Amino acid sequence: MSALPSDMISHLSAMRLLLSTRRRRRQQQPVADSNCCPTVERACTATLSNTTWFDQLLAVLASEDDHVRYVAVCVVTEAVLGCADDDGDSLAHLIDKILLTITTATGRSPVAAINVLTRVLDAKCDSRRISTVRTCCRHGGEEVGRFTPVANVLDAKTLLMDRLNEQWSDVVNTVACENGTTVAAGRDNYDLIEIVRLWTAVFRSFRSAGSAYRNHDQFFLELPSLEWLLYRTDTESLVWLNTVRLFGGSLQMCTSRTTDDWRTARSVALAECVLTGFTRRRLLYFMGKIASGFGPNNGRMRVLLQETVLLAMRSLRAFVAGKSRMLDSEDNRDTAVTTMIRNVVDCLDSYVKASTLYTTDVEFCRWSVRLMSDRDDATIECLTCALDIADAVPDAQSLLDPFAGFAELLECVSYEPDVLLDYLISDESDFLRYALRVLKAACRDALRFFYSFGTGLDDAMGLLIRLRLKMLRLHENRVFPYNVMPIAKLLQRCDELYTKIVS
Repeated sequence: MSALPSDMISHLSAMRLLLSTRRRRRQQQPVADSNCCPTVERACTATLSNTTWFDQLLAVLASEDDHVRYVAVCVVTEAVLGCADDDGDSLAHLIDKILLTITTATGRSPVAAINVLTRVLDAKCDSRRISTVRTCCRHGGEEVGRFTPVANVLDAKTLLMDRLNEQWSDVVNTVACENGTTVAAGRDNYDLIEIVRLWTAVFRSFRSAGSAYRNHDQFFLELPSLEWLLYRTDTESLVWLNTVRLFGGSLQMCTSRTTDDWRTARSVALAECVLTGFTRRRLLYFMGKIASGFGPNNGRMRVLLQETVLLAMRSLRAFVAGKSRMLDSEDNRDTAVTTMIRNVVDCLDSYVKASTLYTTDVEFCRWSVRLMSDRDDATIECLTCALDIADAVPDAQSLLDPFAGFAELLECVSYEPDVLLDYLISDESDFLRYALRVLKAACRDALRFFYSFGTGLDDAMGLLIRLRLKMLRLHENRVFPYNVMPIAKLLQRCDELYTKIVS
């Protein structure tokens, strides 16, 4: 593949178009569909089964030309995804060669190869059902072929996750190891950025695929190897931010599924390690240092604080959930957990109010919602974490006050029922589950719920009443995506309690 950069880009772009067209066509229709071009199928199959071609393609990942390297990354990604539909062991060979490139190659190749794996994990429509079993029937006197859909056992993501789990220690030690003072020789921030992105994509895939991926222990075991990135002033700002997101994503996964004792212990250890960084103010100190690296871009500083607060809330939730399963004595559990919650909340609250990162004069449970208000998913997750923690540790109610957080949410949306209606319909956040839980809690403790709204009580109840009427109207017209009656009944009960108290 030795050629001028422009010729190389043209060649790679043509191959990328060929492979992506074939993959998308297969996603939309059976492989045996008469509309498939036999010439394209033969060309792609011959190319993907040619090991020499793939070795040459991987060599292009070391190109010094950024554009050539980018297109090569796209072609390798399409090759891996395209092999998922083919019989044989081509896919396994491609993945193994990519991993070998990461662990043994030098220069730019490892970073580009990591980028390929991230793209594969983030690709959509990989795990579809394909046509492989042929049967025959007669139509108009002629024999017609039919193909019965069966599950694709060579799903690219599943195989990639298994291979990654087996070699993850080597990948991490090659790309992001630390000898006490410096990053591994020959490595730079691009290596760290890409490995953190890949690691985050791994946990994102776990959350979206549920129990499809069973082998993931190694991804948790190696996480402490990146902790040093959070406590160095020479860590690049984007690397620090993405590392915070990575730790938060791993803790989010720990609490989103049933875990065994080993994983529970690992999640508690990780959460406790992060929370210790908060209580000793080391994490907050370095967050301030990193924030200065963003310069006058206040938007980036806000995102930095958002991710740090989310990490704290996810860590507290994982810590509480794990301690509940690990400690036999409820008194010992509540004392240790309540102390940790109080220390983390106090440190966050005092640090933010004393700094210039975010201006606020209200308690943590309210300003954390205001801070997240421009991100729906983060807002709802922060509120859900507070509710989870308060439900598990009643003594933490005053520290995280889920009702005050809900009241702040209604104020942030200017008491507009259409905004909450959009939350209930959208799949971008888990607002429905959160709303059901907080309204059930409100019906059990109505006085404290109404007290949390202060002078905004009438506006809040007006919103909830109008929201219920809108939901019922959409339900009657059969345009709501699910049965609204459970939440509508809770809203009605809140209205009845409100009327009773007011009268």
